[in-house]
Order: sequence, then C-alpha cells, then structure tokens
Amino acid sequence: MKVHIINLDPEDDYSSARDKLSWARAPQVVLVWPRRGSPLNRRLDLVLVQRHAVRLGLELGLVTFDPEVIEIAEQLKIPVYSSLEKLPTGPWSEPQQTTTLRRERPSLAELGEARDSDNYLQLGQRSRWIAVGISVAAVAAIALSVLPSAEIVMDPVDIPLKRSLPIWIDPSSSTGPNRVPGQTVSTEISGSRRIDTSGRVRLPQATASGEVEFTNLTGEEVIVPAGTGLRAGEIRFITSEGVRLGVGEESSARLPVQAAESGRSGNVSAGAIQSVEGPLGFLVTVGNPEPTSGGRDQVVAAVGLGDPQDLRRMLETELVEAARSTLLSELARGFELAPGSLRLREIVDERYDVGLGEAADSLGLTLTLMVEGLAYSLPLATDTAEQEIRSTLPENRLLVPGSLTLEAVEGSSDWPAIEVTFAVRGSLVKTADQDLLRRSVLGGPKSQAADRLVNLIELDQEPQIETSPGWLPWIPWLRMRIDIKWVWESA
Repeated sequence: MKVHIINLDPEDDYSSARDKLSWARAPQVVLVWPRRGSPLNRRLDLVLVQRHAVRLGLELGLVTFDPEVIEIAEQLKIPVYSSLEKLPTGPWSEPQQTTTLRRERPSLAELGEARDSDNYLQLGQRSRWIAVGISVAAVAAIALSVLPSAEIVMDPVDIPLKRSLPIWIDPSSSTGPNRVPGQTVSTEISGSRRIDTSGRVRLPQATASGEVEFTNLTGEEVIVPAGTGLRAGEIRFITSEGVRLGVGEESSARLPVQAAESGRSGNVSAGAIQSVEGPLGFLVTVGNPEPTSGGRDQVVAAVGLGDPQDLRRMLETELVEAARSTLLSELARGFELAPGSLRLREIVDERYDVGLGEAADSLGLTLTLMVEGLAYSLPLATDTAEQEIRSTLPENRLLVPGSLTLEAVEGSSDWPAIEVTFAVRGSLVKTADQDLLRRSVLGGPKSQAADRLVNLIELDQEPQIETSPGWLPWIPWLRMRIDIKWVWESA
C-alpha cells in the first residue's frame, strides 16, 4: 500500500500540518518529526490533525522520539514508529509497541528544622499580621472569583447548504411565509427594424401596340379623332392618330393603337378589338386584323402576407429586452426584476413604411411599446428565505448569519403574482448547548480548555481563549463570567 511521507518543520502548527495533509496522494500518511524542535506537541494539535485525516479518509501514523508526543498518540490510538524502515506494509490497525520516555520527578527536599521561637516576632504582633493577611487573602479570593472573565471564540466546521425555494412576488400583499411584496414598474420604449420582403408581384413593364381597321357604316363622311377609345373586353386601347372615313372605296382605313395600360394583358389575339367607345361606335366598326404585341410584365419583390407579423414579433422581442435593461438601471439599490414578469402592456404606435402586397425589397417598422414588469427587494427575499430555512432546521443546526445568497432561476408569467424559484446557498454549523460548553471549562486550566471543547463540538480551527486579566492561567469559576461566541459574532 502506498505511503505518503510528510516531514514536519520545527515551526509547524496545526494549520500548516493540516495544509500538508490536504496534499496527500496516498491512503496512508506518516508524519515525521524533526530532530530538533517540537511541532504539534499539544494534545489539541494532534486531536485536530487526526480529525482532519479522518475527514480526508487517510490512515495516520507518526515517526518520532518525543516522549510527550508518543504519550498523546497512544491515548489517541495513533500508531507511532521509531523509523520509516519500521513501517508495516499492510494496514496500521495495531500500532507498534513504542517506548515512552518519561521524566523522573525530582524528590522533595526535607524540611529544615524550625527556627527558634526567639527569632520570631512576639505573639501579639504575629497575630495582627496573620489577621491582616487573612483579610487580604479573602478579598483577593473574592476578587479572583468575581472579577475575572473569559471570552471563548469558536469556529465550527461548515456544512454546505444547497436548496431550491419558491417565493411569491405579489404586489397586492405584504411580507408573509414564502411571500414578499412586489412593485409594478414600467417604461415606454421605441425602436425601428427592417427585414427583406418574402412576397412576389407582377408589375407592367412595356405597353402592347398594334393596328386596327375602321369601317364607315353611314353614307356620310365620318371623322375618327386621335385618342379614340377602343375595347377588347376589359382591355382598353387608344388610337395614336386620327382619320377621315369617306364613303364607297374610302369608307375603311387602318390606324395604329396602343394599350391604355402597360403589361402583357395588352397582348390580345386578332379580332379581339371589336367596339368603339362613345357615340362613334354607332357610326363605325373596328377590328384588329393582327394580334397586338409588345406588352410585358416583370416579377418583383413585394410585402408578403406574413412579413408584417414577423417583423413586429422580432422588433417586440428586441424592445422588451431593451426595456429590461432600462428598468434594471432605474431600479432602486437592492431591487431586482422577477424573471418571467416582463410583459407588453400596450402598443403605443405602429407604423409600416410599405403596405401589404406592395412592391418593395424590404419592409420597415417603427414601434413604440409600453412594457411593464414586477420588481422585488432582494434583501427582503433573502430574509424571507432565511426565516423559512431556520424554521426547518433541527435544534443542533445553525444557519451562519450573512452566509445566505439567493439567485433567481425561473419565474411563472401569471400576473399579477409571480412565483419565482430561487437557488439558495449558505453555510450551516453543528452547535452544542452553550451552558454545557461553559460547564466543561469552568474553573479549569486555560491550557486544557481547548481540549475539552473539541471533545464536545467539531471545530474547523482551535478555539481562541482570552482571559481578563490576561495573565490569569485558568477559566473563571462563575459561568456568567464566561462569554462564548461564534467566530462570526466576534468579527
């Protein structure tokens, strides 16, 4: 099994050792003590290092000759080895037997003989001094019991919080469970857009022309003036010249004609032109011996049936998004737009530059809209979410104040109230009864208080313990003089 070796430096503490453990790339890690110096020589240091290794899923071992470290490791059931060569190849479930170096306590010196009574003060004077001493000691004892205080700051291990939470944004209500008041906001916005047309239309390009023959039906001379109108059904022609029709052999004559309107509709077959407009039609007959020709159409782009709707839909989308930016810039600090709340309230003005079916390569639209949305206070929504989350937490869990963040993910479009789904992120900690924590350190040595606390609550960092006066080596006896704070309360 792979073993990751970490050589400790003389100045290493719990924090630096924890960082080195985090870089371990093997399931077994051995910490090697330096020849000089005494890193991690407190029980609390090894307790925190051991807990961090457990969180990382690491099996921890030590290589050291420091008797104090060996003694603490045996209490914590951490295997200790005399050298790297002594490391077993398998699991370290059973630590090797180590020799703990213990310092012998020096024997007490025998007490000397008592002084002769002649060398002491007289009994009365001695009694007075004893009384004064007892009084001073009593006052000092009372002062040391009442006046000293201690402040303990603890940093529990964070537990990540991730949750989806629906909150109603309602302009008609005040703050309530999962509900915050909304504020209707609106803006008028204008814009233009142009698109290529999709339709096609035929337009006349050239005019048809030909020749007709007039015949006088009367026994008198008849004048056919230039510009006389002729008909071939619905198609109208006009003579380009005039003529005088006589009688007999001179009763017929040919004249050039031209269609009244351009286009291929003026191309008619022979004999199609048969009537003369006006009273002249009772005096003469007309006909075209040959077909008329030369009329032409051209196919050009035009405004198609769906072009206006497509253009308005595209421009509306652009203007609504532009309105979103405008409204966001106008909102008060701390306010946001509810997703899904933006809607078109009114079309104020709508103007196309080309009509439906008209020939044009492109279609332009100028549009003015009134757009509205629903705004809400993000801090108020955060407070509402915090209340909801706190109400669902077990007794031994605490939401770290100020750690909660909200991100609006999606919202319904049902006016007037909008249901918004928020992604909620924050930090939880596992707590312990503060009275129990105070009792665990009450009147005990300051040096042992941290060890007692970490046995009751899982901490990310060693507790910070400050006594007043600062030289006081123990925790006060009165619980009311012990102030326990979380790290965020002391910041």
